[in-house]
Amino acid sequence: MNNIIPINMNVNNMTDSELLKNFNKEFPPFGKMNYYAIFAKRITKFKEILKEEILNNENNIESAMGIIKISWIPLIAILCYAKEENEKKAFINLVKNSWSDSHFEDFKNFIKDDNNLGKYI
Repeated sequence: MNNIIPINMNVNNMTDSELLKNFNKEFPPFGKMNYYAIFAKRITKFKEILKEEILNNENNIESAMGIIKISWIPLIAILCYAKEENEKKAFINLVKNSWSDSHFEDFKNFIKDDNNLGKYI
């Protein structure tokens, strides 16, 4: 499942300020989802944006691909690309305490069979 959010090299090559500028556009170049993986790789600089995207009520309601909620995508990006294990665990604790029980259960069921992601739940 680690390839669920592939790295877009065009986005990866952007500076931090370019990332922010483009992400905040109404229609971000290369699509908003492609920024989450890069934000996760650079989590020390983009932690607050990731937190906002994960906790955003609209993102918790809207689906991106079938059953996948938009709010799951930045969390999956963190679990896949952040190097800091403490950050991964902190974000899992954040959603446990912030999302509804059913929303968190749906997320857990989605990642539970992936050996790399399932270990965090």
